[in-house]
Amino acid sequence: GLIVIDPGHGGSDPGAINKQLDLTEAQVTLDISNRLARILKSQGWNVVMTRTTDVDVSYKGSSAKEELGARVKVANKAKADLFVSIHCNASVSPKSAGTSLHYYKKGDYVLASTMHQAVLSSTGRNNRGVVPNRFYVLAHSQMPAVLVETAFLTNPTEGALLNDPAYRQKIAEGLAQGLRQYASKQMNWGTANK
Repeated sequence: GLIVIDPGHGGSDPGAINKQLDLTEAQVTLDISNRLARILKSQGWNVVMTRTTDVDVSYKGSSAKEELGARVKVANKAKADLFVSIHCNASVSPKSAGTSLHYYKKGDYVLASTMHQAVLSSTGRNNRGVVPNRFYVLAHSQMPAVLVETAFLTNPTEGALLNDPAYRQKIAEGLAQGLRQYASKQMNWGTANK
């Protein structure tokens, strides 16, 4: 199976920011994505990342739509089986917390709900649900795709967790577990049971 992992934001767009911790969403998503990629490769997946460093995927100063288009193009060109975009949430309220998975296409839902259960059981965060959302990367990808809002960078507790490499590893392991369950059920893919 070929999976494209998309670490949200990067380069000229840091995404959400936790000023107290001097931590950006772009840093966190890249680290979680690298961890997830390592686990998946060890399980026999082919993994392509939309970015492996802190860069814009399209070009510096591109519009948001061009940037998101560039990410989807990576997956569509590679004819990926799955596309997973990784983000951190943010809110004006520091109380907002928890994990949500977002889907748009009919084929996205089973992937989203499988991964959601696995990541929640790995991290124990609040369940914010499996939410339909017309995110650009979900609407324009030609394969089942999900967008993961791992936790709130703007919540003091979750910001501290997202700053912790051990916790990022937990998120990656939960996501990998969900992908393994999905692959073994939906893709009739023997090696996914390893």
